Amino acid sequence: MKARPTPEGGVALIKSFEKLRLKRYQDPAGLPTIGWGHLIVASDEVDGKLERITADRADELLRADLGRAERKVCARVHNPDELADEQYGALVSLVFNVGRMGDQLRRTINLGRFEEVPDVLRRYCKLRDPETGALVVSKGLLRRREAEIALWNSAKETEP
Repeated sequence: MKARPTPEGGVALIKSFEKLRLKRYQDPAGLPTIGWGHLIVASDEVDGKLERITADRADELLRADLGRAERKVCARVHNPDELADEQYGALVSLVFNVGRMGDQLRRTINLGRFEEVPDVLRRYCKLRDPETGALVVSKGLLRRREAEIALWNSAKETEP
């Protein structure tokens, strides 16, 4: 499936939260991460443990990760090309961060209930505490969801 590319506003939002980190680190959920929020998987380390990358490699990983998020959004939304760039960018940012689009968000969008999307997005603000295993509200995820909501809502301001 050919996915719609992420508009610049969506990429900028993702980069503003991920920050460029050329050395391996643990994200707030304790997962190994590098570059622009790229989760390190086994296939990344076939030639040894991935500890450092260049900025160019980070950009390559970002493009690949964006492609996966774009395909997921396009697979779940009936008419992704009918979304405003701001709406699509907000959804790609969510899926880039969370890894999926839940059924309630999919249904809300596919039923055209766009005014309800902000409330649904706010539900994606928990992460699993690596020490306790409990789901806890993350202030960082709350900030990110509010930024995605602001991007989503900005589509209303730019429509004719």
